[in-house]
Amino acid sequence: MNSMNIAIILGAGNSIRMGGKINKVFLKIAGKPLIYWTIRAFEKHKLISGIISVVKKKEFAQMREIVKKYGFSKVIFVVEGGKMRQDSAYQGLKAVENLGSLDVVIFHNGVNPLVSREEITKVIAAAKKHGAALVAQPVKDTVKQAKTSLFVEKTLDREKLWLAQTPQAIKYKLAKTVLGIAKKQGFYGTDDVSLIERLGKRVKIIPASWQNIKITTKEDLIFAEKLLKDNKNFRNVSRETF
Repeated sequence: MNSMNIAIILGAGNSIRMGGKINKVFLKIAGKPLIYWTIRAFEKHKLISGIISVVKKKEFAQMREIVKKYGFSKVIFVVEGGKMRQDSAYQGLKAVENLGSLDVVIFHNGVNPLVSREEITKVIAAAKKHGAALVAQPVKDTVKQAKTSLFVEKTLDREKLWLAQTPQAIKYKLAKTVLGIAKKQGFYGTDDVSLIERLGKRVKIIPASWQNIKITTKEDLIFAEKLLKDNKNFRNVSRETF
């Protein structure tokens, strides 16, 4: 049996910066739920063997209805998320333990709907080669480090700074090891690959498009919707996301 690459799509957040009344993965964007666009990016990708959707338990029915309505055949399980994002990643990883021969696990935010085929392809290839990889955007602006009193301490070298995005891909056995260690020690990282860094292992960066943003605010939602409606690049074969 060939080794599988599994995408774990994390959508169990509280959407506090959106007002918290509805999980933003279910907000409509360009006529469909935001999570539709995210799942479709992985559903259409030839290197993805299966998808795990992680949401709150009360949202299972809503998520399963979306999977059924849009015919997402690669969604294997809908899994209950945890209190923190890392807990949700751990739950998603546990769900794939008995699937057979696993190669790479790809962790992706449910609210990063504009991920491209190329980004998914490259991050999987880099994880296979190096053990772990993420897509990230180079910092464009000058970055200041300040004290709590808001006086500048120093200017950071932006040539060495990157904004982490998802997908983040890790070899399955390594992901299982680092998430297990973190859970045992009660350690929470700021993203998935930070658990790899913590053990002194290298993580490869794949430069990401500026269009691959995490939908956090209402302004982000407007930006993403405009791209989906107006930019034909998101509908052509070269991206194969939509």
